[in-house]
Amino acid sequence: MAADLGLNITGEGTPIVMVMGRNASGRVWDAHQVPGLVARGWRVATFDNRGSGGNIDPNQQFHFNDLVQDVLTIIDQHLGEPAFLVGTSLGSRIVLEAARQRPDLVRGVVAAAAHARLTPLQIAQSKELAAVTDTLSTVAPDYLAATTATLNLSPSTLLDDAASADWLALLTFAGQGSTVGLAQQIAADCGSDQSQHYPQIAVPVLTLAYADDRVIFPEQVRGVAQLIPRAEYVELPRAGHFGYLERPNEFNELVHEFFTRMSTA
Repeated sequence: MAADLGLNITGEGTPIVMVMGRNASGRVWDAHQVPGLVARGWRVATFDNRGSGGNIDPNQQFHFNDLVQDVLTIIDQHLGEPAFLVGTSLGSRIVLEAARQRPDLVRGVVAAAAHARLTPLQIAQSKELAAVTDTLSTVAPDYLAATTATLNLSPSTLLDDAASADWLALLTFAGQGSTVGLAQQIAADCGSDQSQHYPQIAVPVLTLAYADDRVIFPEQVRGVAQLIPRAEYVELPRAGHFGYLERPNEFNELVHEFFTRMSTA
């Protein structure tokens, strides 16, 4: 188990474990998903993946399966019953593998920005991301914030002057997290292909694409849905890779509706 997962459990009801993507603390879910889902009667668990938030150790070496086991340990040791899982980007890969390994602990999955593998261009970009981020955060932080916004937000947000200015200010203030942790996460899961594993998943899965995502394309998410037996596919409109923050109410409703339907099936 990682030294400090920063686990937070809020609310009462059937549990949902939220799993964040690269280089982002689990506290990001606190802005919209935790209050929104708790208000709908769910018990929501958030935490920091290894390499993110307060769970960074420069001397720690970990692998993709360690990230998966952290999620399963949270369910097994802290929740007392099987849980639904939500993941975005890297988080989707984690929750889908958790569901494959331990269907007895996983009631169902919402996998946002899911992808079985990265393209060669995405791999090349990922391998240099930590080094570039480290340099730009020092010499050109405003440029880094603007580039992050352009890559991760929908045109509907970027073309709104007030919204884009707010995002630029937020990303500049927040910075880009630990490049040490980012490099560790990239090393743990960059270039692996999960295609052969996804047909083995036996729990209900909703794959969710952000319609304007330029980091993980909707076609990649649709490809995951085609690999998983009986998986469903939906696109969240006017949403980039940060779709859970751009369109939080719509994101929460999709999660709530799917898990409610699976609970009564």
